[in-house]
Amino acid sequence: MTGAAQPPADGAARKPVTRRGQQPCSGPPKRRGAAYDRRPGAGPGRTPRGTQRHGTGRRPVRVILPDEPPTLTPAAARALLRVLLKAHTRHQRKENQ
Repeated sequence: MTGAAQPPADGAARKPVTRRGQQPCSGPPKRRGAAYDRRPGAGPGRTPRGTQRHGTGRRPVRVILPDEPPTLTPAAARALLRVLLKAHTRHQRKENQ
């Protein structure tokens, strides 16, 4: 359908979404930005969200080990062995540099 939009059948006039006329192929009107960010900043005496206590080299690692190791299929065991060997090789190269 081209041209101006037809009024509803009941005769009531529709309010335009925006002041600018909408074409059938135009997208919805864009919202304006909010007056301020929705997430509040850190309160007094608190550290901002982005800070990290430890540097990237000293970051603690938590490992939770089960009581018994899980049973692996032969394909999963080979994949795990490849990952471990690759990590070991990278570690050795890093120490030698």
